[in-house]
Amino acid sequence: MSLVYTFPSLVEGLTLEVGMSPDAGANSTADDASGYAVSYSMGGLYAFYGSEEIGEDEFTGMGVKYSAQGFTVAYETLDDDSADAETTGLFGSYKIGNIEVGAETQETETAGTTTFDQSIVYVQYHLGSVDLYIEQSSEDVADEDRTN
Repeated sequence: MSLVYTFPSLVEGLTLEVGMSPDAGANSTADDASGYAVSYSMGGLYAFYGSEEIGEDEFTGMGVKYSAQGFTVAYETLDDDSADAETTGLFGSYKIGNIEVGAETQETETAGTTTFDQSIVYVQYHLGSVDLYIEQSSEDVADEDRTN
């Protein structure tokens, strides 16, 4: 059983949530979990921060996104204390009419060493309910390079 509560908004655009999930009893291997998240949006700006504890493990994430005049940029980060890992992502796109072009990069460092690095560049053409999508991606997973 899980419980999530969203607080009433005192400030326009601000959202605060808390949640918990107790373990399932004496015969369960599941740990207690609890967390909170806060987000704020105003115009084209959106920002968030959240934290969750599952047993002894803690995860935190935060990010910001801004969109205006067809441009979108975003940055996010996730920390996993149990694995001593940090993932960061950066995204940018531009949309004009039915055409969108963008790029994204994700990187994970574990114990100070890059263990995953991915870059994506794409072009998308929107045709009503059908989209044409072309992507080129490159991945470096624990010193193994891949290009698609």
